[in-house]
Amino acid sequence: MDKREFLEIWYRRVWEEEDLSAISEMFQPDTLARGLVDGAHVGPEEFEAFAGAMLQLVGNAKICIERFIEQGDWLAAVVSIKAEDRNTAKPVAITGQTFAKVIDGVLVESYNHLDSIGFYEQLGLMPENSFEICLMGETIG
Repeated sequence: MDKREFLEIWYRRVWEEEDLSAISEMFQPDTLARGLVDGAHVGPEEFEAFAGAMLQLVGNAKICIERFIEQGDWLAAVVSIKAEDRNTAKPVAITGQTFAKVIDGVLVESYNHLDSIGFYEQLGLMPENSFEICLMGETIG
C-alpha cells in the first residue's frame, strides 16, 4: 500500500467510520503523535482517548486530502475536514495538516496541526472571533 492509500484508510477508519481499533492496528506501539495536545506527545492509547473525545463532539466526518506529497518513508498532507456537531447537527468545517513517517504500513512518527480555535468556535465552546480577540491582546472569558 502506498502512503496516500495508508492515509486515506487511516482517515476513513478512525474518523469517518469511528473505528478506534484502527489506531492500535495502524500505530507502532511506541509511536508518538505530536501537535494534537499542547506540549504532549501521545502514544496509541492516548491517541485513542483523544479521538474518542473528539468523536463525542462531532460525527459524520468526511476528510478530503487537498494536498499530498511523499518522500521516502515520509508523507505530508493538507486536509479539509467536514463533520456535524453531535448536539446540534450544525456543520463544522476546519483544515489540518499532518507530517508522518510510515514504514511497512504502520505509522511510526507523526506531527499534526488542526484549526482547533475554528473547531471549538463552530461548536460554540469558544466565542466567535476568538483568534481576532486574542490577536488584539484581549482575554477570552
